Parts: sequence; C-alpha cells; structure tokens
Amino acid sequence: MDGMGEKLGTLFQFGSMFLSGFIIGFYYNWLLTLVICACAPLLALGGFIMMKVLAEAQSGGLNAYSRAGAIADEAIQTIRTVVAFGAEDKVAKSYDKELVVAEDFGIHKAKTQGLGMGFTMGVYFLCYAIAFWYGAVLIRNDNVAAAEKYPSSVCETNSITPCGVVFDNAGDMCSACPACNCGCLANLSGNADVGIEKPACTQGGDIPLVFFAVVMGAFALGQAAPAITALTNAKISAAKIYSTIDRKPAVNVDDDQGKKPVIEGQIVFKDVSFSYPTRNEIKVFDNLNLTIEKGKTVALVGGSGCGKSTVVSLLQRFYDIDNGTVEIDGTLVSDINVKHLRSHIGLVSQEPVLFATSIANNIAYGAADSQNVSMEDIVNAAKSANAFNFISEFPDGFDTQVGQKGSQLSGGQKQRIAIARAIIRNAPILILDEATSALDNESERIVQAALDNLITNHQRTTIVIAHRLSTIRKADKIVVLGEGKVLEQGSHEELMALENGHYNMFVTAANKSQEGDENTSTDDIDVNVIIDRLSSSNFVESHKSSSKISQLKAEQENDETDKDEKDVYKVPLSRLFTFSKPEAWYYVPAVIGAALNGAQMPVFAILFAKILNVFFIPIAEEMLQEAAKYAFMFIGLGVIAFFSNFLQFWAFGYIGEKMTRRIRSSLFQSILRQEITYFDDPKNSTGALTARLSTDAALVKASLTDRLGLLVMNLVTIVAGLTIAFYYGWELALVLLVCFPIIALAGALQLVAMSGFTRQDDEAMAGAGQILSESISGIRTVTAFGTREKVIELYAENLEVPKKLGVRKGLVGGLGFGVSNAVIFLVYALAFYYGGILIGKGEYTFEQMFLVFFAVVMTAFGAGQAASMAPDVGKATVAVSNVFKIVDRKSAIDYTDPGGVVDKETSAGAFTFEAVKFAYPQRPDANVFESLSFDLEGGNTIAFVGSSGSGKSTVIALMERFYDVASGRIQFDNIRDLSTTNVKWLREQIGLVEQEPNLFSTTIKENIAYGMCGDAVATDEEIIAAAKAANAHNFISEFPNGYDTLCGESGTQLSGGQKQRICIARAIIRKPRVLLLDEATAALDNESERIVQEALEKIVQNKTMTTVVVAHRLTTIQNADKIIVLDHGVLVEQGKHKELLEKKGAYSKLWYAQQGQKE
Repeated sequence: MDGMGEKLGTLFQFGSMFLSGFIIGFYYNWLLTLVICACAPLLALGGFIMMKVLAEAQSGGLNAYSRAGAIADEAIQTIRTVVAFGAEDKVAKSYDKELVVAEDFGIHKAKTQGLGMGFTMGVYFLCYAIAFWYGAVLIRNDNVAAAEKYPSSVCETNSITPCGVVFDNAGDMCSACPACNCGCLANLSGNADVGIEKPACTQGGDIPLVFFAVVMGAFALGQAAPAITALTNAKISAAKIYSTIDRKPAVNVDDDQGKKPVIEGQIVFKDVSFSYPTRNEIKVFDNLNLTIEKGKTVALVGGSGCGKSTVVSLLQRFYDIDNGTVEIDGTLVSDINVKHLRSHIGLVSQEPVLFATSIANNIAYGAADSQNVSMEDIVNAAKSANAFNFISEFPDGFDTQVGQKGSQLSGGQKQRIAIARAIIRNAPILILDEATSALDNESERIVQAALDNLITNHQRTTIVIAHRLSTIRKADKIVVLGEGKVLEQGSHEELMALENGHYNMFVTAANKSQEGDENTSTDDIDVNVIIDRLSSSNFVESHKSSSKISQLKAEQENDETDKDEKDVYKVPLSRLFTFSKPEAWYYVPAVIGAALNGAQMPVFAILFAKILNVFFIPIAEEMLQEAAKYAFMFIGLGVIAFFSNFLQFWAFGYIGEKMTRRIRSSLFQSILRQEITYFDDPKNSTGALTARLSTDAALVKASLTDRLGLLVMNLVTIVAGLTIAFYYGWELALVLLVCFPIIALAGALQLVAMSGFTRQDDEAMAGAGQILSESISGIRTVTAFGTREKVIELYAENLEVPKKLGVRKGLVGGLGFGVSNAVIFLVYALAFYYGGILIGKGEYTFEQMFLVFFAVVMTAFGAGQAASMAPDVGKATVAVSNVFKIVDRKSAIDYTDPGGVVDKETSAGAFTFEAVKFAYPQRPDANVFESLSFDLEGGNTIAFVGSSGSGKSTVIALMERFYDVASGRIQFDNIRDLSTTNVKWLREQIGLVEQEPNLFSTTIKENIAYGMCGDAVATDEEIIAAAKAANAHNFISEFPNGYDTLCGESGTQLSGGQKQRICIARAIIRKPRVLLLDEATAALDNESERIVQEALEKIVQNKTMTTVVVAHRLTTIQNADKIIVLDHGVLVEQGKHKELLEKKGAYSKLWYAQQGQKE
C-alpha cells in the first residue's frame, strides 16, 4: 500500500520532472546537457548497487520480522498459557532473538543508504562543477568562432575601440564592445553579404537555463528515492503476496469443474495410503479399506494418531490421498466438485471454532449457499442442540457477541452453538468429531438425544468419533483403526464376541480400571485414545454483525474511537531519547552530518549566484579562471556532501535500528505484562496488538531519527538561508519572508489533516487485520462450512472504510499540496517582479538580487521538504501515541512487580474462598459469583462439577489470579488475601492443564521445558520423566526426530490426545504445589488416563501437591477428597462421592443422568 499509494504518485511526478528537465536542456544546449549526462552512468551504477544491497537487506529484515511476528501472534493468542506458566520472559527472549537479526540487517541497510546517497550527492556536485566550467568554455569558444565568421568593419584588435578599450583578440573585442558590431553581437539585418542569419552563440543566460533544467531533473531523481525505496519494498512484499495468489492449490474450491451428483452417503475407502505432507515419512494409512453404508451410523475408535480424524479430513478432501480411492455413492471424491462435496457434509469438529460475531450469525453460517435461513430455523437448531435456554438468558439473546475466540462463552456453550451450526445444514453426511465431550452430563444427554433423533429421522450417514461407550455402542458399525488400517469392525455385540479382539481388550481394560465401584456404568467408559479436545483455541474471524445490535455497538465503538482521537496520548520528545540513550554518542556524527547537509543548499545558493555573473565577464581568460575557481568549490561541496550524507544516514540509521529493537521488545514485554482483562477487550485483539508491534514500533523510530535528522537539516538551512538573504539584501528578503506564514500555514493544515486520517485508517485496518488473522487460524472450519466467500466479503467490507478514508485523504492531501505549490510559484513571481524594480532603480545588482532570491528559495525548499514529510510524520505521531499508551499502561496484575507477599511454605497449597463476588470485566452486570465460599485443603484432590457456565473454570482463573475479585477474598496458605501476593511467585506454585491444549510452534522438548519456573533449565532426564508420567514418552519416541520434533503452529502436527499429554507433561515438570486440571484427561484413552491418574494420585498421596480438577466426566473425579457442585455460581453442595450420592441432591442427579439411570 505504501509503495502503490501516494509515493507512486510522487514517483510519476518526479519522473516527469526528470524527463522535462532534460528535454529542455537538450533543446537549448545539447552539448552542455550531454556533458552533464556523462555523469549518468556513475549515478546509475551507484543507484543500482545501492538498490540491490538495499533489497537484500530489506528482504532479510522482513523475514526476521516475520518470524518475530509469528512468535508475538502465537503468544498473544495463547496468553493464558503463557501467563500461567510464567513464560513471559522466555517468549520475550525468543522474540528479541529474531529482532537482533532484523537489527543487523537494518544497520547494514543504513550504511548502504548512507554510502549510496553520499555517492549520489557527490556525483551531483561534480556534475555541477563540470557543467559550469564547460559552460564557460562553450561561451569562449563560440565568441571566438563568431568573431572569425562575423568580423568587425569598425574595430581592430590592439587598437582603441569605440568603447575606449584595447583588446588583444577579436573574441573579447566582439563580446565586450557592442559598437564593434561583430561576433556574437553582430547585427546582421540588412547586410547583403552575409544574409540575415543570426550567430549561433552560447549566451551567458543559456548556462543557468540549461543548468536549472538539468539540475531540477537530476534532483527529481533524488527526491524520488523514498518513493523508489517504497516501491522496492512493495515489490518484495508483492512477490510474497502474488506467490500466494498465483499458487494453484491441489484442491481448489474455486474450480467449477467436477461432477455435482446427488449425494446420499455411501462412502468407500479402497486401498488408501496417505501421509501428511509435512511428515511424509510417516504413513497414517497403509492400504486402508473401509465401507460406510448409506444412512448408517459408524463409530471410529482407536489409539491417538491412528487416523480417525484423518478419515474425516480425507472425506472432506482437505488432502488428496497418495494411493487408492475414496468414493461417495460410486463417484471418486477427487472427481466431485469441491464446493458441492463440502456443502453436503455437516461437521462438528473436535475444536469448536466460532466467528467473533453474533450467536445467530454463527449458527446461520452452517447453512449451505442454496439454503435460505430464517430466524425460526436458527432458533429450532439452537433448541435441538440444547443451546436455546442459555442463549435466551443473555441480555441480547441471539444477538449476543461471542467475542474473540468465543471468549465470552464457556466451552460447553461454544460447542452447542457449533452443533446447532451443523444441524441447520441438514446435510446427508454428518460428522460428529467428539461432538458432545465438552458438554455437562445433562446437556450431553439432551443433545445426544437430539442427534440420535436427527440420525434416525433423516436417514443420514453419520460418522462418530467419540470416547463414551454410551455413544459408540449404539452405532450400526464400530471400526477399530490402528497400524494404518482397519483392525476390526462390526457392531458392539459382534466386537465384544471377539475374545482377543482389540475392541474387547479396550472395554475389558476400562472395566478393570473401574472395578470396585458399584455405581460405575460401563456406558461411561472411554474406549479411545481420545482425539483432539473439542474446545480448541483455533477459531475464526472477527467481523461486524449485520444485526441491529451489532450496528449499534459498532456506532458506540466509533464514538469511542472519535473520543480517543481527540485525546491522543502525548509523549514528549525527551521520552523517545531514553530508548536511544546507549547510542548517545552516535548523535554527534549524526547531527554533524545533518547540519552539513542542511548547510549545503545555502552555500550552493551563494556559489550559484556568484557563478551566474561569471558567464557575463567579457574577457575570456578571466571568465575561465573564475569558472574554474567556482568549479573547484563545487567539487569541495560534493566531497563534504558525500561524508555528511554517509554520517547522517549511517549514524541515524544505527540509532534507529537499535531503538526500534528496544521499542518492539519493550512494547511486547508491556503487552505480556498486562492482566487478562486487557486481552478480553475486543479493542486489544491479537490483530490490533500485532499491528502495534509491526507497524507502529517502526514508525516511532521514524518519529525520532528521521524527524530529528530532518529537523536539524531544515533548521540549519533556514537559519543559514535567512542570514545570507538579510545580509545581502534585507528589502527583498523581508518581502519574501512575509510570504512564509502562508506557506507554513498550508503545510501545517496538511499535517493536521493527514495526522487525523492516519488515526482513523489505523483503526479501520486493525479490524480487517483481525479478520484475516483469525480466519487463517480457523481455516479448517472456514473450509468445512464453505464460509470462504463470506469471510472474503466481510474482509472486503472492512476494507471499505480505509478505502473511503484513503480517497478523502488523497483529496485533502492533494488540495494541501496544490495550495502549497501554488503559493510557492506566486512567491517566485513576486520575487522577480520586486527584484526587477530594485535592479531598475540601481539599488540591487544582478548578482545581489539572485543571491537573495536563491538564499530564500533554498530556505523555502527546506520548509517544503518538511511539509512533504507530513504523511509520515502524521503516522509517526499517532504511532508514538499507540505504542506508549501500552508501554506506560500499569497492569492491574503485573508479574514484573517485585512487590507483594511471598509465603515460604513449601507444602501443598491450600485455598479458601470467602464470600467472593466476581463478574468478568467485559460483562460487569452479569455476576458469575455473588458470595461464593469454600475451602480447598492442602494435599487433597478437590473436584468441581456443574453445568456449563456454572463458574468452574472461573474458579481456576481466580486461583491463577488472572482476575481479582470484586469483593470478598481468596486466601492462599498463610497469605490472607490473594490480591496482595507477588504474582510471579504465586504462579510458580501452580501448574495448569487447560481445557484447550495450547502448544507453541517449537519442539516437543522446548514445549515441555516451558513448564520450568523462572530461569531454571530443564535437563533431558527431567523432560523424559515428565513425558513418561504423562504417558507421552512412547509416542514421542516413535517420531523420527523424537523430542526435537516440531509441533507446528498451535500444535497442528500432533493429534489432540498427543497435544494434551504434552501439556500435562509441561505441568508435571513444574513440580507445583497446586495442580489445576481443567478437563485435563478428557483427551486421553483409558490406559493413558489410568497411568497419568496413577502418577497424579501418587503425588497426592505423598501430600506434596494439591490437585484441583474440573471435569464433566464424573467417573474421573469420584475418588476425589472433596467434590464441590456449582450451579450458576452458587455452591449447592460439597462432600465425597458416596456422601453426595446419599444426599440425593444435585450431584446425585448429575451422576445418574450421566449413567443413564434413575435415582
């Protein structure tokens, strides 16, 4: 945008100026112009080398910044995981490591720019020296030639002429004495002998004319340098963009080709072999043969990584198979039109991906393009998914915004909306990939009944991936996957009849793990290596809702934006200098270089005005001597220009790059330092914050180094120019100076206008950036539901605002530039008019008038150059405000604050909640807890159960001190109020395994090591021990690179169960006093869960750790020392499993509802 926006216009402007200047030069004196053009190869060579080196440096810097941006984006998206494990400093170090690489490229770029600009300016002044000297030679030669061709009939050399002077050569005589009527001054009219041809002589006035034309053309190249740099950067960026645009996907949803058959749902996998492109050495399937009959329900079971989710991906054609065939109703999947295929598949995936819009829109997005969805359809789908009741409780009902990543909803609520989205599609093929595992027992029972009705009534083909036997046993066929193929298949009864069968062994092993509890139902047994947890952090697009409420909210946000713009966070210049304090001495050469650059134009004005008179000296030798003298002065000015430009660009560039790194690093650390509430605010979305890091931090550098260099240059130019002007002719200088306020006013108005537009543009672009970021992170959901066009449309809609702002900015900026330029030319007219009057009166000489004029003009150039920087300075001013607003923000819960209470207790931690009142800051009117009280005894296992939205996960968030309570207090061991603790110390006592398994895009080893406290370094032995305790060692060892295997972005290279086990290992290696398990084992198969549970129970038995468990599966917490039942934020009962069953209260109802039994 920068390269193709206003800078492209300036490139055409200066390109036209360059061509026009040289055309005029060739017309008036082609010889002199050619001499000047002889310098062009030097300029071109220097420019070529400079641009080539700059392009390489720019490319390297962009790559480094891209890697740093990926780290920042990932950290902000998984901020709760980063905060919980105290990994802020580790992430910041990784980010800073990439910034160092970018810094080195930037310093190299600054050196190259300095050498390039210095070389260019030096050659320019060398050209001027040659041009002036050669101009004098041309005048002399033409005078001599004309004197020989048109001799005088009146005067003779070496004798007294009518002018009273004796000349020793005809050339001087003819040019100095008009009365001789010869040479270049010969009046040939009426002379029959020689005709009326006028002598073709180079006049003194031709030299400045050609000079000015060529100089303006040449300087146009220099002025075009920023635009050329921007265009070069744009080309580099465009190469990456167009490589993506031009890439032909192997599975192209835009391709209209392909069959569009009536799909009924007969699915056949025949001799299928498949490996993921990123791990093609590992075969997921090896000659897989599987048939799924039309209208039947088929359950897929097997160990983690066995390929259950891969079957679903291949069916939706997210990937193409390596060998074999996949058919639907006898037609190859690869032959079916992709969009048509996906429109006939409904999906509820492991990880509920919601759009950050209204609930109604989220449900409606499930409809195929051919469907017309009414509000009644949306409501019915919500009722079928058991989502209607909790939606109706929200103040805005179906118009409630789900927030970034669905952050305003609980996991169960998100999943029920995802189920409603699949229901509304009414597709012939329905995929339920762990569709109900994030729901509480009662909700699951109702939703499962609704899904059963859908399956039964509509005769759809249903593929179920589930961990509960109650779901699987009802399937028409159960398929056990393993070793890349189907191990066995059949109904529940048929598979149980296979005495040594895999399925039989799964169920038998699970039964053994449940022996000893008469209340346990086998329907609750997990027979799978449970796949990816449903409540994943992946989600999609943040966009504006089309609903009335959303529009009102958008208007409110605009009002807030307008208020923010009027109240810009002001930062003094001295504050910026603190970021470059270590490079303080570099300001000396930088300022000296800038000052010398600023003095060049006033000195040039003096030399130019002086040399203009030289061309009118009648004596040739005297003229040549003076011309040579000033030519050497220009050469000296060129040498100074070379060193001064190098000093300015290199020194300011060095300062700028160092400062940019510190600003980005400080800004990122400040972002990581903020409390979780800060990230809940939609204005602080991932896209908005990464924009601050990538764009605004760089503009802050420009606001100091670039602005300071320009300030020094212009200050010296203005002071020196005005001093020279008033010294040589105060009258003309005063007249011209009166015009300055008009020029300054035009520039100031333009600066203010551009600054205002920049703020609005940044806000508008942040929304579009957020849509882009989130749609890519949730690409599987976007693809599966065919919402690609809707996302693109929303992205385009968000770009309309900056587009309109751009048009307005162009009109206002163009008007400002037009007025500024018009004023300048009017001032020129006034200067020549008044100067002519002064010369006519004899008060000024020709040299004096031009000296004053050029001194003032060069001063105006300095002011004009500052005005031309208005857009960049305007952007920089807003960027400074954006950056320091974050840097200076005091976090309400700051992990870097060394203050706070620390308890030296080393035993298992105990918590006490006393009359706790709490509401999420984004929903202050909806209290989660009114007056919650309970005790969590040290060394015990305490479980929280209850329906979705009852506050279970909120308890964990408060224990981690993600938020502080509104009233009441939380006591931790001997610390009576958790809000007084040292945050970093507190979180070092706690290990957390979240409901959503978040991994970083690094190796498995480093992901586990992230669990270590502070600067402690994990040994390989500790990492392996933690992995073994989490039952992760075996599958890790199977990877070719073992513990050095890259997890991919958001852990995409691993299955859900594998990700969760690594998360558990990360918590175990921390050796915490309190372990928080938020559905921690839900993604594990029975055997893995049993081993992990035994490891955890062993720690608990030693009384070295307190374990807090949040679970929907009550069988996983029945051995807990205490079970606390929450309902809408209220503690309804607590006690041990048997005690609560005997009470026949809320827990008993949940238990028997899950078992499918009556009390």
